[in-house]
Amino acid sequence: MRALPILFSTVLASCVAVDNNAPIESSYDRAIALNGFWDGQFDQNGKLRFLVYEGKLYGTDGSRGYVGTVSYISSERSVGMVFDSYPITWANATAKHYASGGSVSGHYEVNGLLVEQTATTGTIAGDYRLGTSTAGSLVLNADGSWDNESNLWNLVGTWKAGNYSLYVSQLDGKNSFVGSGPSGCTFKGELFLLNSAYPLMKANLYERSNCSGFDISATVSGFAAMNQAGTLEMYLLNGTSMLIMNFSR
Repeated sequence: MRALPILFSTVLASCVAVDNNAPIESSYDRAIALNGFWDGQFDQNGKLRFLVYEGKLYGTDGSRGYVGTVSYISSERSVGMVFDSYPITWANATAKHYASGGSVSGHYEVNGLLVEQTATTGTIAGDYRLGTSTAGSLVLNADGSWDNESNLWNLVGTWKAGNYSLYVSQLDGKNSFVGSGPSGCTFKGELFLLNSAYPLMKANLYERSNCSGFDISATVSGFAAMNQAGTLEMYLLNGTSMLIMNFSR
């Protein structure tokens, strides 16, 4: 994808909603140019994973969840990001499942530059400010997943994550899934294509119970995708609360 220093100049809304009807455009003139999965570090330390989609950002470093916005000025190749961090409320590190939410624990503003933008590779390099007193560097690298197509049949089958299992079937233009885990944890939902030219799908989670974290009884929505490494990632949003799950075959 691309390399960028990042500039955050917009205010993060208290609730980032998932727009189920938002179009996908093949333009590099707006924030959709940054669509994709990004891996990186604050101050050359730790391990960040971000999903950026149509001006919104979601992610985690395993100790915090991040929700925010991104902007892009194509004539300057400048990227702006504003995001808040939230404490992890539940985690299974072995399965790479993380729930975050509650009160904001940090407010980040980033100034960056998009460099060497190609279809599959790229880097974002910039500086960040945390609150009014802490500053440092942020580097993000696109993982190359965004060039992959999405196909409902590709996800059909059994997926595993530690002692969690996910079962996916295909029916009537959508995928249905059910999951199970320790202590009677169960969850179920559906996946829908957004645009088959890209890997990201819409995800609905209808029920999740006895799972210690992020139990719900009403529908929440988000995204799912099979990334470059063949891992199925899910990002589910309930206001500023977020559940991230990863599964492998």
